[in-house]
Amino acid sequence: MPRHSPFRRRATFILVILGLVTSTLGMTGYALWRLHDEAVSRQFDIASLHAKAFEDHLTQHLHVVDLMMTNTVDSSWLKMDTSHLNTQLEGTLHNAPYLRSLSVVEPAGGIALSSNPRNIGTHLNLVGFQPSVSEPHAILRVGETWMGRDFYDGRPATPSHPADSQSFIPVLRDVPVSSTRWVSLLATLNTDYFLNHYLRSIDAEHDCVALLRYDGTLLLSSDERRRPGSREGGEAILRRIGEHEIGHFEQVTPTGQTVLTAYRASRTYPVILVVRLDKNQSLAAWRQEAMTTLAVVLSALLLACAAATMYYLRQERAAQERDAAMGRLNLAAKVFETSTEAIVITDLSGKILTVNAAFSLITGYTATEAQGQNPRFLSSGLHDRSFFTEMWQAISLSGHWEGEITNRRKNGETYPQWLIVSQVQSEQEDGEFIPTHYVGVGVDITLRKRTEEHLRRANVELQRFAEIAAHHLQEPARRLVSYAQRLESRLPYAMLDEESRLALEVIQTQAKRQQDLLRDVQRYLAADQPRGRVVCLDVGTLVQGLLDRYAPALEAAGVTVTVGTLPTLWMDEPRLLDIFSVLIDNVLRHAASEAPLQLTLSGEQVGQRVSYRIADNGKGIEPPYRERIFGVFERLGNSGGTGIGLAIVRRIVEHLGGQVWVEDTAVGGCTICLDLPFGAPTHE
Repeated sequence: MPRHSPFRRRATFILVILGLVTSTLGMTGYALWRLHDEAVSRQFDIASLHAKAFEDHLTQHLHVVDLMMTNTVDSSWLKMDTSHLNTQLEGTLHNAPYLRSLSVVEPAGGIALSSNPRNIGTHLNLVGFQPSVSEPHAILRVGETWMGRDFYDGRPATPSHPADSQSFIPVLRDVPVSSTRWVSLLATLNTDYFLNHYLRSIDAEHDCVALLRYDGTLLLSSDERRRPGSREGGEAILRRIGEHEIGHFEQVTPTGQTVLTAYRASRTYPVILVVRLDKNQSLAAWRQEAMTTLAVVLSALLLACAAATMYYLRQERAAQERDAAMGRLNLAAKVFETSTEAIVITDLSGKILTVNAAFSLITGYTATEAQGQNPRFLSSGLHDRSFFTEMWQAISLSGHWEGEITNRRKNGETYPQWLIVSQVQSEQEDGEFIPTHYVGVGVDITLRKRTEEHLRRANVELQRFAEIAAHHLQEPARRLVSYAQRLESRLPYAMLDEESRLALEVIQTQAKRQQDLLRDVQRYLAADQPRGRVVCLDVGTLVQGLLDRYAPALEAAGVTVTVGTLPTLWMDEPRLLDIFSVLIDNVLRHAASEAPLQLTLSGEQVGQRVSYRIADNGKGIEPPYRERIFGVFERLGNSGGTGIGLAIVRRIVEHLGGQVWVEDTAVGGCTICLDLPFGAPTHE
């Protein structure tokens, strides 16, 4: 098969998949867009039907009001007194819940008679009613919205002061009572009545019904944000009403809401009924349908792509597996041959199947000589049967063993080797794994062992030199102190001036510091090895003897000592005394002068671990310094000392297999904590 054939098949497969996906998504998108347009058209139809129904309802009621006003007044009114006229007006409203009051208004605008006596005397401007007339005319005219319950407690709503609560709409009708005389009747439309009727047919939370005059004044609205008396939102309708008295369009409100608006002008009266449906809410059903359609289409598309992919993968998988297997084999062969570590592969019986070049280089045996042999032909004879029994038990249990072994080369020379033996397993048809081969990887560590031995000897010699040097340097320091004291005792005090006395003090102080420093260096160098027999020590008795030696210094410092239970411990006595003497010295050196010093020593044994705690109420140690103080030549402040004491403690404790750390003490100060194994260390 040509080398470019897989690439061409892959490119063809990708193009087919892309064509399938693109065409399917394109057709789905077109179908959804058509459904979207149909959904919007249906919502416009619904809005238009609402507008028609609401306009019919409003026109019918206005027509009833028109007839009511016409039939209320006749020639008999001229003969009735005021009380009878008010009573007749009040009786007219008994079956008219859509009206709040019916009044007679004078030409000057004052209310003379009313079904609500409290309205009498209220004055209003008759010029604002539409359609406007210059003389009495037998038509129903609509005024601007008023705020309030009725005229007696209301005022006109204007664009600058729109209605914010209750409102009503005044309508005016001139009725002739004789050939020369007219009576102007004024009715107040109950806006709540009409809104309640409208809201039973629409979603009040998202949709809106509004009533406009021909001049754009808002008469009523179910949207509380649109206040009667304002002119907001009517401009788009007024631009269209001149051409089409019925229509619909999409618009964005000042609040950013997209609405589907349908409007319808009254057949008889100067008002426009407007219905606005929230587009987002109106298209909720379409979105749900679109999501369902997309889910079905995408699922089908994924299945089609999966089927096409399976066909492609079947064609390519075999070739890819062969190439991958060949690549792994080549890589394994290169690693096997170029590795600097000896590699041996055997069957389950231990018969050597193959070895690499490094095996031949290390052992001296060729691959031909090794094949068919058991690895025991390399045995040096220095390991007993139990060594190999434990090795094969570990391999059987965990499938792995590693450790140091001594083998023999072809020339008879023995050599140390770090050997790793692993069990190779193969998966069966039933899912179980069974061993098939063993692989041994060995590293000749002859050079490393020689280097380690050389370093060990060098370290021993260096430590021995340091100990001898520290021992011999102690003598000059002792003589400096001795001769300084002798010179000071033999010369009369009067013969020494201030500078001479200071020089003698410096000589003694520095010589003493050198003695202490050399002593601690010796103790530090010897801290990792016993300085006596390792026995079970009575720690309580030894510490008490140490406290007796420190008694004068403790008494001079005013230290109160409390000794609790101190469990026994296996170790040498000199190093145990070094630990506690260093810690007691530190307590005295860092004692706080503000309060009497308290020293508490305690301990406990838990299983095979022993712990000791040395607590004081001194100055304490800040957390950032609690690890640093265990370093060599680390001191806190100018407190004297050599800076090696706590390093000696850590070196002894860690050599014993333990730990040392610092904690806070409840009464201030700090606590040195020691954790040690109870038994003698294995490397003693």
